[in-house]
Amino acid sequence: LVRSELEFYRKYQDLSGKILHEATTSGVVHYDAADATPLYIVLAGKYFRHTGDTAFLRSNWPAIRKAVDFCFSTDTDHDHLIENTNVGHGWVEGGELYGSHATLYMQGCWAAALEETANMASVLKIPEAESYALESGIVKSLINTSFWNPMKKYYSYGMNKDFTFRSEATVLPAVPLYFKLGDAEKATPVLEQLASNAFSTNWGTRIISEDSPFFKPTGYHYGSVWPLFTGWTALAEYAYGNNPQGFFHLMNNLNIYKNWGKGFVEEVMNGATYAPSGVCPHQCWSETMVLQPAIEGMLGIKVIAQENIIVLSPHFPAGWYSATVENIRVGNSTFDLCMKRTEESSFFTFTPHGNQPVNVEFSPTFPAGTKFTRIFSDGNETPFASFNDQKSVSLLTNLKLTETCLLQMDYNKGIEVLPALSDPGPGSKPEGIRIISYRLSGTKYFIAVEGERKTSGNIDVYIHNQDIEKIENGILKGSDGEIFHIAVDFDPGVSKYQNKTVIIYLNQEPATGKIIPGQKKESKEKKENSPKCP
Repeated sequence: LVRSELEFYRKYQDLSGKILHEATTSGVVHYDAADATPLYIVLAGKYFRHTGDTAFLRSNWPAIRKAVDFCFSTDTDHDHLIENTNVGHGWVEGGELYGSHATLYMQGCWAAALEETANMASVLKIPEAESYALESGIVKSLINTSFWNPMKKYYSYGMNKDFTFRSEATVLPAVPLYFKLGDAEKATPVLEQLASNAFSTNWGTRIISEDSPFFKPTGYHYGSVWPLFTGWTALAEYAYGNNPQGFFHLMNNLNIYKNWGKGFVEEVMNGATYAPSGVCPHQCWSETMVLQPAIEGMLGIKVIAQENIIVLSPHFPAGWYSATVENIRVGNSTFDLCMKRTEESSFFTFTPHGNQPVNVEFSPTFPAGTKFTRIFSDGNETPFASFNDQKSVSLLTNLKLTETCLLQMDYNKGIEVLPALSDPGPGSKPEGIRIISYRLSGTKYFIAVEGERKTSGNIDVYIHNQDIEKIENGILKGSDGEIFHIAVDFDPGVSKYQNKTVIIYLNQEPATGKIIPGQKKESKEKKENSPKCP
């Protein structure tokens, strides 16, 4: 199906190399978008990575090369940035955000397109492969220098012809961050702003901040909520390890299918009220932004079919005790994955289909502070590497799947805040608590949260085999097994939204069942202990 789409784009490619934006069933073709061409290149690159279809790549290369050359031709001032002027829109074509000569969004798409072009060209032994990779690096550097606003700790969304920048905070940085083009120290404050109430509603992410003077809830590009950008926000959050926030935004999109055009996801939602903006009730790019954050984000799937390798880095929420994923594809091979978790171990069952072995670089994410003792592959102890940061712990082990394989990971401890999910009803207003950031430092776990002043909110925290000594800025309301429920009261401050940092003090000694004096700990729920998968 993807191959047929690429053939369709090639069939209607403009003589200049530009790719169409829309084609109607009555035969009218529009070439008014600037982003369609670099995104076509990205799609061609992803198709090749997933299939290893060198024959199709070779036959399609003239169209890809023509599209790349068109993008280069739009850089009329030779500053390495492709342009919107006299080229087309890049989703800020109307309203208050209109008029940028070169947008951040387009540079993110272009750097990613160049990276994919470099990979495809290297396989075909095209001499320019190295220059494409170098150009991608230059564009990435410009994103992190020219477009970066150090005062606001945010990326400018556009550059004018006189090389001044438009610094209004928008959702557009989510796109280069999805492609992992942002420096980590810059991505952190940007993603914290996108997770805040200023951008995040209970049904998705606004295009501009609620406190912007340009904000209008029904503004197509200056206040509304697009599931497209909500999905890109989720992908950006997963790319930088903000997994609870990524799952929150994934579920924002998924919930929309239950209302209005049931089974579909709207193109545009109101930025202040949970209601459609009346544009299009069935928008494919909105629906794919349920799937793509789940597949590329939560499951962490990256395929290198030409080397028969799949990188699989699942980021399941800490409260999940089981998950099943079917039909994970690498080239012409597929396999299923099943996860079951008990109080002492996580079990991952891999079931391949077909005769070709599959090489899996398996790197699941676990809560911060998790301590691993042993890993077994089909009962045999196997080597592994672990990587720790303040948000999570990742393991890495390599597998060669030829038949069903059971991977057992024995662990102890670990703490992680769970996604602060909501299920809004039509007509409701944004409300509730937002998880801004979280980290483990020594025996202290910090959760930065935000809520409307004079309100209360609740967060759930997974804590495995550890005692809580005390909690600051929160009140423990009880627990359900390893899930602890904490209430947070927000102060009557001047600002509409108030921030608090909940601090959980942990006792690193073996768990005794001790809890804060005066608080009741409920009995631990019995979990499924069988590692067997259906």
